[in-house]
Amino acid sequence: MVLRFEKSIGAHTPCCGGICLVPALFGLDNVLPLSLAFLIFTTVMWAFVAGEYLFIVSPAIIVVAGVLFCTAVAMLFLTWCTEPGILPAMAVREPEKVAPPPVDDTKKLQEQPDSTPTANRKDVEMSEMEKKDDLDIEIGSGKKSSSEDANDNSAKAKVMESSKSKNLDRNLRTYKVYVDGRQYLLPELRAKYCRQTRNIVENFDHYCPWVGNAVGIRNYKYFFFFLVTLVLYCIMIAVTGILTLVTSAEAMGLRVLSAIVSVIACMSLVALVNLLVYNIGLISKNLTTNEDLKRVFHRKTNPHDKGCWQNWYMFCCRKQRESYFAV
Repeated sequence: MVLRFEKSIGAHTPCCGGICLVPALFGLDNVLPLSLAFLIFTTVMWAFVAGEYLFIVSPAIIVVAGVLFCTAVAMLFLTWCTEPGILPAMAVREPEKVAPPPVDDTKKLQEQPDSTPTANRKDVEMSEMEKKDDLDIEIGSGKKSSSEDANDNSAKAKVMESSKSKNLDRNLRTYKVYVDGRQYLLPELRAKYCRQTRNIVENFDHYCPWVGNAVGIRNYKYFFFFLVTLVLYCIMIAVTGILTLVTSAEAMGLRVLSAIVSVIACMSLVALVNLLVYNIGLISKNLTTNEDLKRVFHRKTNPHDKGCWQNWYMFCCRKQRESYFAV
């Protein structure tokens, strides 16, 4: 029996008859069409420039390139259309904390017993008299008028009011996650509220505009293998492009196009290899990008780290959990 999604959750909406749950995002939050166009454009240029020559050298090169291209596109769409691991959560408005009334220092001093020694008391009185004289001198020198003081006070009040409102907006909203009748805190499930999709995602890694979706517990594997196939595909495009440029006897125009394709593949490869190596390190330590950037386990032991080999085994062989919203 195929489970289906019946209603929208945050920015995620059902599609393909409810089989998929995709984020309805546009603009800079979703540049998946640009990723797909870049893949197709580079492949078409490569096939036009080097396809005929490489087919003569070895047809297997064309077959391998086709398999890598189709796998990369498939992993891209799986990352996009797979529900990332949305948790059933409820936004709760907590009561506002009332600050205690300010305590008058003069009253506190009056209530305290006079236990200061005589010598110390004389020093305190002398310092207070000097502060009073300095204050009289500053007021009498006319450095600030009363209107300027009023303007300064009003400006400070506006700044305090704005910062207070921002803190209230940030702290007013808390989330309670309910799974199988139990309530969890977000750190227990390594979850985080995703601003773009407006959902709480379990094992939240990051939001990737290149795939147009949040990356979490249910689609991180697809995202990782998308990176792997894309790196292999770029290596193949770069190597075969350079091989065609060096060994083939094609026209100058095609040789220039071959050089352009090779440069594009090499530049993409630099960024993709760095990203892939970074994710390999995260999987080896069983960390998410969010935890690593926020240094969650910088000063304490990571309880999820079971060792490099065990972490990779869990990543590759762990069965994908069912969505809590599919019926």
